[in-house]
Amino acid sequence: NKGSELYWIAELLPLFDKQRNKESKWHGYAKKFIDEFGNDKNVLSAIGAKLGTYSWTGSVVPKLESDKALFVELLDHPFPSVREWAQLHIEDLDKRIKWESNRDEEDII
Repeated sequence: NKGSELYWIAELLPLFDKQRNKESKWHGYAKKFIDEFGNDKNVLSAIGAKLGTYSWTGSVVPKLESDKALFVELLDHPFPSVREWAQLHIEDLDKRIKWESNRDEEDII
């Protein structure tokens, strides 16, 4: 089944090009895959799920900001499904960044 093969590949893709920070970029393989199959919402879902599986120590805000940088890069993507997916993730990440930033400040005080 071609669909299940696509989701399997999406889950294996390297997502980040080099390091994770506020200027993070998609890895070339992941970006090409999104460009090719981004009209399949299940592929996008598999990639989004993979972003959520990384472990992190310390403040989670830098991780969330690096994730957001990836989605910002897709806001002008040719596929409407990719643009909508990116916008939804950005809105969610903005809420989570705000919540985690407040939590970090409370832990410090």
